[in-house]
Amino acid sequence: MKVISSRPIRHFGILIGLIVCSMAFKLHRIDDQSIWFDEGYSWNAAVQPTMITAANADSTNPPVYYALLHPAVALWGDSAFALRFFSLIFTLPLIPLAYRLAIRISQPAYRHRAGWSAALLAGLLPSLWWAAQEARMYALMALLVLICALAFDHLLAHPSRRTIGIVCACELTLLYTHNAAPVIAFWLNFSVLSAWFMQRSSKRIPLTTWAAGQAITLGLWLPYFVGRFLNLSGANASVSSAPVPSLELLTDLWASFWVVPYERAAAGTDGLILPLAIALVCAVAAWDGIRRAPRIGWMFAHVAVLTFGVVAALIVLGNEFHGRYLVMIAPLLAVGLGAAAGQARRAGGVLAVSLAAFSVYGIVSAWNPASPFRHDDARGMVRHYAETLTAADTVIAWSYADRYELAYYWPREQVQAARLTLPEGADLEQIAPLLPASGDTALNVWYTQRADYRGMMGCLLEHGTHAPPEVFTTYGMTSLTFRSPSPPRVTFAPVDAAFNDPRSGDTWARLVSTGALPAGFRADQAACVPLELRLTRPLAVDLKAALVVTDAAGEPLAAGDALVTDDAIFATADQRTTSAAQPGELMRAFPSVRLPAGAPAGAYTVWVRVYDEAQHPGGLVPTGAGLTIRNGRSIAIGRWKVESAAWPVPPYDPAAAIAITPELTLIAVEGVPPPESPVRNGERFRLALAWLGEGTLPAVTLAAQDGSWEGVFAGAQRAEGGYVRETRWVQVDSDAPTGTAEVRIGERIIATFTVESLPFVDTLPPLERTYDHQIGEIGVLAGVNGLAGRWTVDDLPDMTLIWQALSASQQPYIVFVQVIGADGRVIAQSDSAPGGGTRPTTGWRAGEIVTDVHTLTANGTLVPGDADVIAGMYDPVTGERLRFADGRDHVVLGRVRIE
Repeated sequence: MKVISSRPIRHFGILIGLIVCSMAFKLHRIDDQSIWFDEGYSWNAAVQPTMITAANADSTNPPVYYALLHPAVALWGDSAFALRFFSLIFTLPLIPLAYRLAIRISQPAYRHRAGWSAALLAGLLPSLWWAAQEARMYALMALLVLICALAFDHLLAHPSRRTIGIVCACELTLLYTHNAAPVIAFWLNFSVLSAWFMQRSSKRIPLTTWAAGQAITLGLWLPYFVGRFLNLSGANASVSSAPVPSLELLTDLWASFWVVPYERAAAGTDGLILPLAIALVCAVAAWDGIRRAPRIGWMFAHVAVLTFGVVAALIVLGNEFHGRYLVMIAPLLAVGLGAAAGQARRAGGVLAVSLAAFSVYGIVSAWNPASPFRHDDARGMVRHYAETLTAADTVIAWSYADRYELAYYWPREQVQAARLTLPEGADLEQIAPLLPASGDTALNVWYTQRADYRGMMGCLLEHGTHAPPEVFTTYGMTSLTFRSPSPPRVTFAPVDAAFNDPRSGDTWARLVSTGALPAGFRADQAACVPLELRLTRPLAVDLKAALVVTDAAGEPLAAGDALVTDDAIFATADQRTTSAAQPGELMRAFPSVRLPAGAPAGAYTVWVRVYDEAQHPGGLVPTGAGLTIRNGRSIAIGRWKVESAAWPVPPYDPAAAIAITPELTLIAVEGVPPPESPVRNGERFRLALAWLGEGTLPAVTLAAQDGSWEGVFAGAQRAEGGYVRETRWVQVDSDAPTGTAEVRIGERIIATFTVESLPFVDTLPPLERTYDHQIGEIGVLAGVNGLAGRWTVDDLPDMTLIWQALSASQQPYIVFVQVIGADGRVIAQSDSAPGGGTRPTTGWRAGEIVTDVHTLTANGTLVPGDADVIAGMYDPVTGERLRFADGRDHVVLGRVRIE
């Protein structure tokens, strides 16, 4: 009687058990998370009417996965569970295939133990678990890569046309499954050539047959290569963020197999302990395994070559690395580690169990539904739209294709609002006609969105609104809801302003036009002010535009303690900033103007400053005929006249309100320095007053309690009913003694503060050089220290100017010290208020000595040679230099030799 061995049955039962356990892990909460952008693509393809339209639904990816998903969805529906279950199916064959490959490359005595270890890891590896819960093609790619590896191993032992045909068929399927597949083709050819050169037996792989198979494979891929692949670089790559080779990247590559989702690994939330612990276990397993079974080394070589290929491809394409790109390599890592662990005579079981435990931890720790790392929550965002928008409203999103993840949930959440997807790369002229003319508009901002780097949509949609947009955020995206926007029909007014490098004088760019400021707006309405700039030379920095608003008195407005400004970056329609653009290209920026709450009716001046954050944060120097220049850096682009607005009244204490007149009540005073921050002679501070009612805003008086000094500061605006908040600069008298001072309106004291008088110094210190240069009626430059020191290109000495004051100025002036090279260009400079801001010229007292230290900052043109050092003062509002008694706008302190 023939005895049937129970071993095959037992092995089969263990494999089934591993498949069931793996499936249970992958089914758990498979539909908890939202369908995200890429999965939306899969859904859109799956629900197409025919397989042909499904295969061609995604112009940026090959068709095989979509062609397979289409009949599956027709069979069991398009729920999140159904879409992802299709991916899960592809991960289940990985377990027996990993078992099969592991026993082939292991020693006969340990092959089954190696097979079980590999099968266990293939069923539990976190990156494969994550791929099983996403409706994308990565699980299918992992299966095809493992089949290729198994066929390649068979090819090494038994070269045949049939095996080569299997490899080429899998390769072709991969090429039509994902755009990363050329890396697979590189890996296969590299591996075959390496094996051919290393094999010394007569069983070499037949290279002629292999080359013929590759030629057929590539020939069959050629239509896709020419028709789509060559055009992919511009499909979704407006911003390049290629991986940079580094130890951090190496850590990210390794962690992406074990910590999911990948964002959690990249953020380092689990630190380095888990990846390093796994790496240590894997190193022990790999070392022992390769030593005992050299064929296992092939598996780790496959992993290394494929990983290198993926990173190299991402660097060439300029795409950011993401852990999903390594999913296809994960089964090979599982086989290599499992087989290596199985070779260990005593510790094999411990190594295998340790790796499985790490895998289970990686999966279970990702189950946290409150985790800050998960799918973009399109479901939560669409639910928000269903709850807050009506049929008269519109949701706008950017994309290089439709936002299918939003489309997936739109009918499921019963959203009434219209949904509009704008084409990525379109400019103002194409976008403006598409914007809705009525209703509220919600702008959906996806965190990977690169279509509107310059903020055009926010500017256009905020135009005409009476309040800032309402912000709602879910994981991975934000929505800005603009209530009743009035997108402008933008008209540009020509301007010709050159913006120059303040150090070299070279013209970097020209502002050629600005958007017109709207007429008839209320003070609470925002205005979009587009700007057009043309580059005149290549730049290594990104230029931005900053808008500043000043009132009728020329003072910048403030909201709270911050000046009212709006910044926007200059860029082309395809989101290239000035550092990536060419001379002659037209760039646009889209800043907007919104006055602070409580701003009264009147005329306001809008100024623009062009700057870069790296080299010239203070701004480039504008020049041009007919320009009105402020601070030597900003130009006026228009006077904006606004009407009064019904501002909402902020909360206030009625008991603390002060009735100044029967029609006008002061409800809040802000900006008064606290007792622990005394004000010194001549210093200014910004006072903010909030009013209710109607009437001319009264003057404010600053005065000492003992009556020794007093200053009156008139208001420049008028309240026309309702709430008004005004700000004004007030200043302490230059001769104010130490003591308590009051802020008064009429005879009413509205606040007090402390004055700290500076010591009066009337003795000149020792001076290297003495002068007698009088500047206006402010003071005399009496001398300088610092010229006699050793000057080198790497170490410029501090310059100390000594001033003898004549009288306090009406406005604060800035002192400049410049080093002028032999070619007449500024090669180093310092600009600051005297004493580093502690001795403003508004506080100078007749006869006192003011010490003014300046730290020179060199620019890139500083070279050894002779240079002149000059000094002077200028008005920070207009940029105009003050004249010395001899009529010049500067004095030469001396000549130095820079080594």
